[in-house]
Amino acid sequence: MSGSIRLLLIGHAPELRGAAEEACSLGADVRVTGDLAASLEWLRQDSVDLVLADVAVGVPSLLERVRAERVMVPVLACGVNAPAELAVAAVRAGAGDYVPLPPDRSLIAAVLMAVGERATDLVGEHPDFVAAVQHAQRFAASALPMLILGEAGTGKETLARLVHRWSGRTGPFVTLDAAGAAEPQLESELFGHPRGAFPDALDRRLGKLNAANGGTLFVHHIDALGPRLQERLAEALPVSGARVIASGLAPVRGDALPPELRTDLLASLGVVQCGLPPLRGRSQDIPALAGHLCRRLSIRHSLPPSSLSDRALRALRKYSWPGNVRELEQVVQRALVLTRGGMIEADDLVLASGRHLPQQGDGAV
Repeated sequence: MSGSIRLLLIGHAPELRGAAEEACSLGADVRVTGDLAASLEWLRQDSVDLVLADVAVGVPSLLERVRAERVMVPVLACGVNAPAELAVAAVRAGAGDYVPLPPDRSLIAAVLMAVGERATDLVGEHPDFVAAVQHAQRFAASALPMLILGEAGTGKETLARLVHRWSGRTGPFVTLDAAGAAEPQLESELFGHPRGAFPDALDRRLGKLNAANGGTLFVHHIDALGPRLQERLAEALPVSGARVIASGLAPVRGDALPPELRTDLLASLGVVQCGLPPLRGRSQDIPALAGHLCRRLSIRHSLPPSSLSDRALRALRKYSWPGNVRELEQVVQRALVLTRGGMIEADDLVLASGRHLPQQGDGAV
């Protein structure tokens, strides 16, 4: 299987089939279940990146069971002309948002893109960037674990997905974000648990390490794992059927590595290390990357094609990009909406707040 986004749709509405078709056309790996019991069984035995649940099946109940069984997965509510109280109840219960059905292609595309930095190709010719990508590619076909370092938004997951694709592994690409999660949840996510392991463990849960058997497990923020889970993972790596790729926020240059990593886990993961430089350190790549994003995002969101003026490109190159490639993608996406085809000017480059893109020396972002 490829590194496509794994989406679980829950509900009986015919419009959900339309959502499934749109998601499939955008490259997602889609499963559809009709009720909560079937969806929970699926979540126990497999790993998904996103759940889209019809409010008619009871999203608050789904979220309650997901939390009780220590399943970490984002859940969005959806519905066809759903009563406002059901949509509000779903969001208040913890759903990330409410998506109206029938689906709009651009909305489904935005939902899939929001799962993570999965769609941006690695574009650039800066020597440090090229060296990091080539280093990862040389070891892609091996089963060696890999540690990818870099600031947030530099493309660590994108590189991990490319390594999975280059590897030829037939199993799935499974992700786990260790940041901000409680240790019991992370333990169940990584290693699963038997029935009765804790009061709400109603059935056996398959951990992501097993779900990625024959494929790749990508662990965001590996340094956020506590010492005990790091020890368990270090012990599991030599015998696991999954290839493990992890990311950390340590500086790329120098010998600095995430200080929170145990030496035994670092000894396994650090056999192959790749460091992605920040976007501000490779400003010469910005014109090509921004042009690539213009083309891809205009197609994905059914927007008229646009190009960037010289003045807009100069503004992009002068900005410091604290959010790196992910932030550039968001700025380009907003510019495509504002310009509605033709030439993107510097005035079309705005932050999420609506303020124009500040330049170095213009003050804080």
